[in-house]
Amino acid sequence: MMGDKIDTKKSLAEFFDDRLKLARTECHVSVSDETHVYVLNILLKFANSEHFFTTDEKGKTDLRPLALRLYDAVFSEDVLKRANHLRSLGDSALFQAGYLQPSPLISSAKKSYTIRMGESAYQNLSQLTTVSPPLASVFEELAHKFTRLTDVIHLATHQKSDLNILQGLDEFYRTRSPELRKRLIELGLRETGLDEKHLTQ
Repeated sequence: MMGDKIDTKKSLAEFFDDRLKLARTECHVSVSDETHVYVLNILLKFANSEHFFTTDEKGKTDLRPLALRLYDAVFSEDVLKRANHLRSLGDSALFQAGYLQPSPLISSAKKSYTIRMGESAYQNLSQLTTVSPPLASVFEELAHKFTRLTDVIHLATHQKSDLNILQGLDEFYRTRSPELRKRLIELGLRETGLDEKHLTQ
């Protein structure tokens, strides 16, 4: 029955949860459950490119420079705002270094720079007094295993076929293409999972 077939497929969160676990196993990267969930939420957030790219006044889409995120953190007088800026910097750097490695948007040298920025952001974040101890442990682990986690993210977000999973999702959200919908379902996404664009907004 159609209903039974759909129920055996995965939601967006379940799909990337499985992808992350498989990628971690293949890359031999062990992290706490809390850190695993944190990285999973990064993938779910950036599955919507509006959270990843910025658009200027001329309509040009590009990555927001990490240096500007660092500037926001360094010159923020409010501790909570500084923590949010550091978290944004760390999350963006982790995703950029993993998802885009190396590509026309990020060279090998740029990846090394991105990794250093992300590691530093998470390390500083783990030491802020406003961060709860459990979350501080997550940020400390992210800083310590940052480079290895970029490999995990890359493996989790790229299919060996010609379909880049996150690009496919983003294009589907914009175009609602029946062909893309079919291909994403074939990868294991549940049909209702494709309507979860606003899950992390």
